[in-house]
Amino acid sequence: SLFVALQEKDHIKVEEIATRIGDSEHEADLVKNDIRNHLPRSLLLQMDRGNLLEILTIQDRIADLAEDIAILLTIKKLE
Repeated sequence: SLFVALQEKDHIKVEEIATRIGDSEHEADLVKNDIRNHLPRSLLLQMDRGNLLEILTIQDRIADLAEDIAILLTIKKLE
């Protein structure tokens, strides 16, 4: 929807979507931190704790990049 709004040159809608993306990324960070803080260290998990934390890191990078792109599109009004 962000790129559709950009294609339609609806800069107000781009800003609204970018704000929603930023809010969602913040919520995702809170969930990520909650998982990291409550993940048991001593119990056996079905997957290695390090692998699970690496997956969380990769997902966080994707969310961060989506937020960065949205912010950049609000700074530079592309035609």
